[in-house]
Amino acid sequence: MKIPHVKILITLAIAAMISILAAGASALYYTKVKRDVCKSDANLKKDGHNVIPDIKPDKPLDLSLLKHDEVVDAPPITPRVEPVIRNLELSARSAVIMDAESGCILYAKNADLRLLPASTAKVMTVIVALENRDLDSLIKASPNVKRVETTRVGLTPGAEYKLRDLVLAALINSANDAAITIAEGISGSEEAFAELMTEKAKKLGMFNTEFTTASGLPQKPKDTQYTTAYDLAVMMRYVTRNAFILETMSQRFGVIQGSDGKKIYLRTHNRTVRRNSDVVWGKTGYTRRAKKTFVGCDASLKPKIVFAMMKSDNLWVDVKKLKCAGLAACKNR
Repeated sequence: MKIPHVKILITLAIAAMISILAAGASALYYTKVKRDVCKSDANLKKDGHNVIPDIKPDKPLDLSLLKHDEVVDAPPITPRVEPVIRNLELSARSAVIMDAESGCILYAKNADLRLLPASTAKVMTVIVALENRDLDSLIKASPNVKRVETTRVGLTPGAEYKLRDLVLAALINSANDAAITIAEGISGSEEAFAELMTEKAKKLGMFNTEFTTASGLPQKPKDTQYTTAYDLAVMMRYVTRNAFILETMSQRFGVIQGSDGKKIYLRTHNRTVRRNSDVVWGKTGYTRRAKKTFVGCDASLKPKIVFAMMKSDNLWVDVKKLKCAGLAACKNR
Protein backbone atom coordinates (compact mmCIF):
# COMPACT_ATOMS: atom_id res chain seq x y z
CA MET A 1 0.00 0.00 0.00
CA LYS A 2 1.35 3.46 -0.87
CA ILE A 3 1.89 6.00 1.91
CA PRO A 4 -0.35 9.08 1.50
CA HIS A 5 1.35 12.38 0.63
CA VAL A 6 0.39 13.85 3.99
CA LYS A 7 2.30 11.14 5.86
CA ILE A 8 5.37 11.72 3.63
CA LEU A 9 5.33 15.45 4.44
CA ILE A 10 5.03 14.74 8.18
CA THR A 11 7.96 12.30 8.03
CA LEU A 12 10.14 14.85 6.22
CA ALA A 13 9.22 17.56 8.74
CA ILE A 14 10.17 15.34 11.69
CA ALA A 15 13.53 14.51 10.05
CA ALA A 16 14.23 18.22 9.50
CA MET A 17 13.45 19.02 13.16
CA ILE A 18 15.82 16.28 14.35
CA SER A 19 18.57 17.72 12.14
CA ILE A 20 18.03 21.23 13.52
CA LEU A 21 18.12 19.99 17.12
CA ALA A 22 21.35 18.08 16.47
CA ALA A 23 22.99 21.16 14.96
CA GLY A 24 21.88 23.23 17.95
CA ALA A 25 23.37 20.73 20.39
CA SER A 26 26.67 20.80 18.49
CA ALA A 27 26.74 24.61 18.57
CA LEU A 28 26.10 24.61 22.32
CA TYR A 29 28.99 22.19 22.84
CA TYR A 30 31.50 24.31 20.94
CA THR A 31 30.28 27.43 22.72
CA LYS A 32 31.00 25.66 26.01
CA VAL A 33 34.58 24.75 25.10
CA LYS A 34 35.43 28.13 23.57
CA ARG A 35 38.04 30.07 25.56
CA ASP A 36 38.47 33.83 25.21
CA VAL A 37 42.20 34.58 25.50
CA CYS A 38 41.37 38.20 26.39
CA LYS A 39 39.64 37.28 29.66
CA SER A 40 40.99 38.34 33.05
CA ASP A 41 44.04 36.64 34.51
CA ALA A 42 42.54 36.49 38.01
CA ASN A 43 42.70 32.72 37.94
CA LEU A 44 46.21 32.35 36.62
CA LYS A 45 47.92 29.27 37.96
CA LYS A 46 51.16 29.66 39.84
CA ASP A 47 53.09 27.75 37.20
CA GLY A 48 51.57 29.09 33.98
CA HIS A 49 49.08 31.27 32.17
CA ASN A 50 45.44 30.76 31.35
CA VAL A 51 46.13 31.30 27.67
CA ILE A 52 45.56 28.27 25.48
CA PRO A 53 46.98 28.06 21.94
CA ASP A 54 45.39 26.45 18.91
CA ILE A 55 46.12 22.75 18.72
CA LYS A 56 45.87 21.53 15.15
CA PRO A 57 43.87 18.34 14.65
CA ASP A 58 46.79 16.83 12.72
CA LYS A 59 49.27 17.72 15.51
CA PRO A 60 47.87 16.12 18.68
CA LEU A 61 49.14 17.13 22.11
CA ASP A 62 51.97 14.92 23.33
CA LEU A 63 50.89 14.00 26.86
CA SER A 64 53.95 11.78 27.39
CA LEU A 65 56.00 14.85 28.32
CA LEU A 66 53.71 15.73 31.24
CA LYS A 67 53.66 14.26 34.71
CA HIS A 68 50.95 11.69 35.34
CA ASP A 69 49.20 13.78 37.98
CA GLU A 70 48.89 16.88 35.77
CA VAL A 71 45.72 17.83 33.93
CA VAL A 72 45.96 19.65 30.62
CA ASP A 73 43.19 22.22 30.69
CA ALA A 74 42.72 22.61 26.95
CA PRO A 75 40.21 21.30 24.41
CA PRO A 76 41.45 19.75 21.13
CA ILE A 77 40.71 22.97 19.20
CA THR A 78 40.52 26.39 20.85
CA PRO A 79 39.43 29.36 18.72
CA ARG A 80 41.17 32.71 19.22
CA VAL A 81 39.86 36.25 19.16
CA GLU A 82 40.44 38.04 15.89
CA PRO A 83 43.66 40.14 16.10
CA VAL A 84 43.14 43.92 16.06
CA ILE A 85 46.29 44.77 14.06
CA ARG A 86 46.22 44.06 10.35
CA ASN A 87 48.25 44.86 7.25
CA LEU A 88 51.58 44.97 9.09
CA GLU A 89 54.37 44.46 6.57
CA LEU A 90 57.16 42.31 8.01
CA SER A 91 60.06 40.37 6.55
CA ALA A 92 59.64 37.75 9.31
CA ARG A 93 58.05 34.45 8.32
CA SER A 94 55.98 34.42 11.50
CA ALA A 95 55.23 36.90 14.27
CA VAL A 96 52.89 37.56 17.20
CA ILE A 97 52.09 40.58 19.37
CA MET A 98 50.35 39.81 22.66
CA ASP A 99 48.88 42.01 25.36
CA ALA A 100 51.18 41.37 28.32
CA GLU A 101 48.45 41.72 30.92
CA SER A 102 45.56 39.79 29.38
CA GLY A 103 47.30 37.51 26.90
CA CYS A 104 45.05 38.80 24.11
CA ILE A 105 46.52 38.37 20.61
CA LEU A 106 46.93 41.79 18.99
CA TYR A 107 48.64 40.61 15.81
CA ALA A 108 49.41 37.25 14.28
CA LYS A 109 51.28 36.12 11.18
CA ASN A 110 51.72 32.35 10.80
CA ALA A 111 51.48 32.21 14.58
CA ASP A 112 51.51 28.42 14.79
CA LEU A 113 54.14 27.71 12.14
CA ARG A 114 56.81 25.45 13.63
CA LEU A 115 60.28 26.91 13.10
CA LEU A 116 63.72 26.72 14.73
CA PRO A 117 64.10 28.77 17.94
CA ALA A 118 67.85 29.53 17.73
CA SER A 119 69.03 31.38 20.86
CA THR A 120 65.54 32.40 21.97
CA ALA A 121 65.65 28.94 23.59
CA LYS A 122 68.04 30.40 26.16
CA VAL A 123 65.11 32.25 27.74
CA MET A 124 63.57 28.89 28.64
CA THR A 125 66.99 27.70 29.81
CA VAL A 126 67.08 30.59 32.26
CA ILE A 127 63.47 30.04 33.38
CA VAL A 128 64.16 26.40 34.22
CA ALA A 129 67.48 27.23 35.88
CA LEU A 130 66.02 29.88 38.18
CA GLU A 131 63.20 27.56 39.22
CA ASN A 132 65.63 24.79 40.15
CA ARG A 133 68.64 26.58 41.68
CA ASP A 134 69.47 29.61 43.78
CA LEU A 135 71.15 32.50 41.96
CA ASP A 136 74.25 32.24 44.14
CA SER A 137 74.67 28.49 43.72
CA LEU A 138 77.94 27.40 42.12
CA ILE A 139 78.16 25.36 38.91
CA LYS A 140 81.38 23.85 37.57
CA ALA A 141 82.12 24.23 33.86
CA SER A 142 82.90 20.97 32.07
CA PRO A 143 85.32 20.42 29.15
CA ASN A 144 82.29 20.72 26.87
CA VAL A 145 82.49 24.50 27.11
CA LYS A 146 85.47 24.34 24.75
CA ARG A 147 83.64 22.14 22.24
CA VAL A 148 80.38 24.06 21.90
CA GLU A 149 79.95 26.28 18.85
CA THR A 150 80.13 30.06 19.07
CA THR A 151 78.94 32.35 20.52
CA ARG A 152 81.14 31.64 23.56
CA VAL A 153 82.45 33.91 26.29
CA GLY A 154 85.40 31.71 27.24
CA LEU A 155 84.38 29.89 30.41
CA THR A 156 87.24 27.91 31.92
CA PRO A 157 86.76 24.13 32.22
CA GLY A 158 86.90 23.16 35.88
CA ALA A 159 86.17 26.68 37.12
CA GLU A 160 83.05 27.33 39.18
CA TYR A 161 80.60 30.11 38.34
CA LYS A 162 77.58 31.49 40.15
CA LEU A 163 74.31 30.74 38.39
CA ARG A 164 73.68 34.49 38.43
CA ASP A 165 76.76 35.08 36.24
CA LEU A 166 75.90 32.23 33.88
CA VAL A 167 72.44 33.74 33.38
CA LEU A 168 74.01 37.11 32.57
CA ALA A 169 76.30 35.47 30.02
CA ALA A 170 73.44 33.53 28.42
CA LEU A 171 71.01 36.44 28.14
CA ILE A 172 73.35 39.39 27.51
CA ASN A 173 76.05 37.77 25.39
CA SER A 174 74.03 34.76 24.18
CA ALA A 175 76.82 32.52 25.44
CA ASN A 176 76.43 28.91 24.37
CA ASP A 177 79.11 27.79 26.82
CA ALA A 178 77.09 29.38 29.66
CA ALA A 179 73.89 27.64 28.51
CA ILE A 180 75.49 24.20 28.40
CA THR A 181 77.14 24.77 31.80
CA ILE A 182 73.74 25.61 33.31
CA ALA A 183 72.22 22.50 31.73
CA GLU A 184 74.95 20.13 32.88
CA GLY A 185 75.10 21.67 36.35
CA ILE A 186 71.39 21.18 36.97
CA SER A 187 70.56 17.98 35.09
CA GLY A 188 73.91 16.30 34.46
CA SER A 189 73.56 16.54 30.68
CA GLU A 190 72.18 18.93 28.10
CA GLU A 191 69.78 16.26 26.83
CA ALA A 192 68.23 15.74 30.27
CA PHE A 193 67.95 19.47 30.82
CA ALA A 194 66.24 19.93 27.44
CA GLU A 195 63.56 17.52 28.65
CA LEU A 196 62.92 19.84 31.61
CA MET A 197 62.69 22.75 29.19
CA THR A 198 60.09 20.98 27.07
CA GLU A 199 58.16 19.91 30.17
CA LYS A 200 58.06 23.50 31.40
CA ALA A 201 56.95 24.66 27.97
CA LYS A 202 53.96 22.30 28.07
CA LYS A 203 53.01 23.58 31.53
CA LEU A 204 52.93 27.13 30.18
CA GLY A 205 50.69 26.13 27.28
CA MET A 206 53.45 26.01 24.66
CA PHE A 207 52.06 22.91 22.99
CA ASN A 208 53.87 23.48 19.68
CA THR A 209 57.34 23.49 21.23
CA GLU A 210 60.06 20.92 21.77
CA PHE A 211 63.60 21.70 22.92
CA THR A 212 66.62 19.47 22.38
CA THR A 213 69.44 21.84 23.43
CA ALA A 214 69.86 24.48 26.13
CA SER A 215 71.60 26.85 23.73
CA GLY A 216 69.14 26.66 20.86
CA LEU A 217 71.89 25.38 18.58
CA PRO A 218 70.71 22.64 16.23
CA GLN A 219 71.22 19.11 17.48
CA LYS A 220 73.27 16.99 15.14
CA PRO A 221 72.94 15.03 12.91
CA LYS A 222 69.22 15.83 12.72
CA ASP A 223 67.60 18.65 14.64
CA THR A 224 64.12 17.94 15.99
CA GLN A 225 63.54 21.02 18.11
CA TYR A 226 60.96 23.60 17.14
CA THR A 227 58.70 26.31 18.47
CA THR A 228 56.29 28.92 17.16
CA ALA A 229 55.97 32.68 17.39
CA TYR A 230 52.85 32.21 19.51
CA ASP A 231 54.62 29.88 21.93
CA LEU A 232 57.56 32.27 22.25
CA ALA A 233 55.16 35.10 23.09
CA VAL A 234 53.52 32.91 25.77
CA MET A 235 57.00 32.24 27.20
CA MET A 236 57.90 35.93 27.20
CA ARG A 237 54.64 36.81 28.92
CA TYR A 238 55.60 34.41 31.69
CA VAL A 239 59.02 36.10 31.92
CA THR A 240 57.39 39.47 32.61
CA ARG A 241 56.75 38.17 36.14
CA ASN A 242 60.49 37.98 36.80
CA ALA A 243 62.17 41.35 37.39
CA PHE A 244 65.65 39.80 37.44
CA ILE A 245 65.30 38.41 33.92
CA LEU A 246 63.84 41.68 32.61
CA GLU A 247 66.61 43.71 34.23
CA THR A 248 69.23 41.38 32.76
CA MET A 249 67.71 41.81 29.29
CA SER A 250 67.99 45.58 29.72
CA GLN A 251 71.77 45.53 30.24
CA ARG A 252 74.17 46.69 27.54
CA PHE A 253 77.29 45.34 29.24
CA GLY A 254 78.28 43.08 32.09
CA VAL A 255 81.27 41.49 33.84
CA ILE A 256 81.38 38.01 35.33
CA GLN A 257 84.11 36.09 37.12
CA GLY A 258 84.63 32.45 38.03
CA SER A 259 86.71 30.70 40.68
CA ASP A 260 89.75 30.97 38.37
CA GLY A 261 89.71 34.76 38.83
CA LYS A 262 89.44 35.54 35.12
CA LYS A 263 87.12 38.44 34.32
CA ILE A 264 84.82 37.96 31.35
CA TYR A 265 83.28 41.03 29.72
CA LEU A 266 79.81 40.79 28.22
CA ARG A 267 78.17 42.85 25.49
CA THR A 268 74.54 42.57 24.45
CA HIS A 269 73.43 41.46 20.99
CA ASN A 270 70.34 43.67 21.34
CA ARG A 271 71.10 46.62 19.09
CA THR A 272 68.24 48.74 20.46
CA VAL A 273 69.72 48.62 23.96
CA ARG A 274 73.20 49.49 22.69
CA ARG A 275 71.94 52.47 20.68
CA ASN A 276 69.39 53.54 23.29
CA SER A 277 66.89 54.13 20.49
CA ASP A 278 63.43 52.52 20.16
CA VAL A 279 64.51 50.26 23.02
CA VAL A 280 63.00 46.83 23.52
CA TRP A 281 64.11 44.17 25.98
CA GLY A 282 64.42 40.60 24.89
CA LYS A 283 66.54 37.86 23.37
CA THR A 284 67.94 37.62 19.89
CA GLY A 285 68.67 34.40 18.04
CA TYR A 286 70.39 33.39 14.84
CA THR A 287 71.51 30.27 13.02
CA ARG A 288 71.86 29.78 9.30
CA ARG A 289 68.66 27.73 9.08
CA ALA A 290 66.64 29.63 11.68
CA LYS A 291 67.70 33.03 10.34
CA LYS A 292 67.02 35.92 12.74
CA THR A 293 64.64 35.42 15.64
CA PHE A 294 63.59 37.61 18.53
CA VAL A 295 61.34 37.47 21.57
CA GLY A 296 60.85 40.47 23.82
CA CYS A 297 58.72 43.26 25.25
CA ASP A 298 58.56 47.03 25.53
CA ALA A 299 61.26 48.37 27.84
CA SER A 300 59.52 48.30 31.21
CA LEU A 301 59.40 46.21 34.37
CA LYS A 302 55.65 46.21 33.75
CA PRO A 303 55.48 45.73 29.98
CA LYS A 304 52.33 46.47 28.02
CA ILE A 305 53.12 44.06 25.20
CA VAL A 306 55.22 41.02 24.45
CA PHE A 307 56.07 39.93 20.95
CA ALA A 308 58.01 37.34 19.01
CA MET A 309 59.17 36.86 15.44
CA MET A 310 60.88 34.05 13.60
CA LYS A 311 62.89 33.74 10.39
CA SER A 312 63.31 37.47 9.82
CA ASP A 313 65.40 38.97 7.02
CA ASN A 314 65.36 42.49 8.50
CA LEU A 315 65.32 41.99 12.25
CA TRP A 316 65.52 45.47 13.70
CA VAL A 317 63.07 46.98 11.22
CA ASP A 318 60.63 44.20 12.11
CA VAL A 319 61.25 44.72 15.85
CA LYS A 320 60.46 48.43 15.59
CA LYS A 321 57.26 47.77 13.62
CA LEU A 322 56.05 45.18 16.13
CA LYS A 323 56.77 47.39 19.11
CA CYS A 324 55.15 50.52 17.64
CA ALA A 325 52.09 48.69 16.34
CA GLY A 326 51.63 46.82 19.62
CA LEU A 327 51.88 49.88 21.84
CA ALA A 328 49.54 51.84 19.55
CA ALA A 329 46.98 49.04 19.71
CA CYS A 330 47.18 48.93 23.50
CA LYS A 331 46.70 52.70 23.72
CA ASN A 332 43.57 52.54 21.57
CA ARG A 333 41.97 49.62 23.42
